[in-house]
Amino acid sequence: MNTDVPSDVCEHGIGLLDCIDCGDSIAANILRDERDGKAKATIVTDFLQQVVEEDPLHGPPDPFKPNDRVRFVNVYLADRAYGGPEEGGWWYDTGELVECYPVPTREAEALAAALRFGKFSNEGRRPKSSVLSEGVYEIRVEKRPGHDYPTVRPHYE
Repeated sequence: MNTDVPSDVCEHGIGLLDCIDCGDSIAANILRDERDGKAKATIVTDFLQQVVEEDPLHGPPDPFKPNDRVRFVNVYLADRAYGGPEEGGWWYDTGELVECYPVPTREAEALAAALRFGKFSNEGRRPKSSVLSEGVYEIRVEKRPGHDYPTVRPHYE
């Protein structure tokens, strides 16, 4: 065994909690299950069960009520949409919810970073301001499950 490697780093040189193959965090389990083709509903059910096991007195959190135990790592495909010809033309921001991961608050930022540099990397994508853009991924840690935005198309005033 190599003694030069810190104990909090796995054999792949990644932080032990963040490694999809070696990590035992809920975030690592979610990414591993998703990579292996497990159904999203099963992943969420497993997550809620794990939260109950960690904190049996409070039971499962209600995923639709903000609380301190759960955060949602929401992944959006963000782009710009043409609003209209007024004053030379105007554009507005749009976002389509691609994925929503309920995770314990303490692991939300780690999962967001893993997604940002992994599955939802913007490498090779053109910025939203480009006429050739097909959107960019925006990953946000929020208190509620994500949804497409805007909910109502804006109008020029």
